[in-house]
Amino acid sequence: METTDKQQALAEEILSDARRQAERAVSRAKRRGESILKTAKGHADDTKQRAADAAEAKAERNAATIMADVPYQEQVRILGVREEVLARLFAESLDALQALPPAEMLDVLAALSAEAISAIGGDRVVIELSAEDAEQFGPQLAERVGDVAVEIAASAEVAGGGVIVRSASGPKMVDNSFATRLRRCRESLRGRIADMTFGDESE
Repeated sequence: METTDKQQALAEEILSDARRQAERAVSRAKRRGESILKTAKGHADDTKQRAADAAEAKAERNAATIMADVPYQEQVRILGVREEVLARLFAESLDALQALPPAEMLDVLAALSAEAISAIGGDRVVIELSAEDAEQFGPQLAERVGDVAVEIAASAEVAGGGVIVRSASGPKMVDNSFATRLRRCRESLRGRIADMTFGDESE
């Protein structure tokens, strides 16, 4: 009986020790699990923060790019408006030239012809006019230009008004059509007209 009691006590001691070891193992496992979970959560937080930081940095770069582009876009818009206004002014100038009273139109055509004849030289020229101007002003213009032999010809190249003068004996030619004259002076007048139209942009 005594031996049985000792065996029973030993068995209980072994079971108690096993329970204690099991509890310690569970405790260790629990602590390790909590540590792993905490580390994983820290990594996740770090990853989320890095992603947020990257997104914020990208947004700032995009905003900076957009803001840097604003002055350029504004300049493009201003230049577009300026070109539109200048184009309209030159179109209106051409319309005004084409609408001159007949006496003034003859004076303008004679002046353009004389300038071209002086540049070409020679004693025979062909003066090309629009079909309408050739019919209306041809004979008078031939008389006005003076000392050279003049042939008047209608040409589609001068449909917008003005004259093209060609040497009758060679390839020399001066284009004094209204459209070409306006094109020539467009660049030289661009700055002056822009200042008159837009004022001093530095203010």
